[in-house]
Amino acid sequence: MNMLILILIGPLFVVIALLTIVLTKTLSRKNLFDVFDFSTEGRLTVLTGLPVTYDLSAIEKVFFSVMKSRKGMNYTGRFKILFANGSKSRPFLFDYSVCTKKFTLINTKEDIEKAAHYLMNQLKQHHIPAYFAE
Repeated sequence: MNMLILILIGPLFVVIALLTIVLTKTLSRKNLFDVFDFSTEGRLTVLTGLPVTYDLSAIEKVFFSVMKSRKGMNYTGRFKILFANGSKSRPFLFDYSVCTKKFTLINTKEDIEKAAHYLMNQLKQHHIPAYFAE
C-alpha cells in the first residue's frame, strides 16, 4: 500500500518542483513582459513560456498572426520563426502586455495588432524581417 502511494504521489512532487522552478525563474526576470532578449553575442532569446535561444544569423524571417479565442471576444497574438534552413520554430504566444507592461486580461484584435507591430519593430531593429501571415 505504501509503495502504491509513493508511485502515485512521486510524479506529482516532480511536476510541482518543476513548475516551481519555471515560475520562479520567470517571475524573477526584471523585464517580465518582454518577449525578446537580444544578446551582444548575436543571439535572440524568446522569453514566452520556456525561454528558447536562437542565433540571429539562423533566422530568415518571423511571421505574426492574430487568433480569436474559442469563447468570448478575446484575442491572442502568435508568431513563428522561419529559419534559413527552411525549418520553423514552435508557435509563440503573446498579448497586449508587451505594450502596457502589466497584465491584460482582455485583448481586442486591435490591441494584438499593435503588440505585433511593436514586436516587429524590435525585430527589424536587429535586421530580422517580420510580417503578418496571410
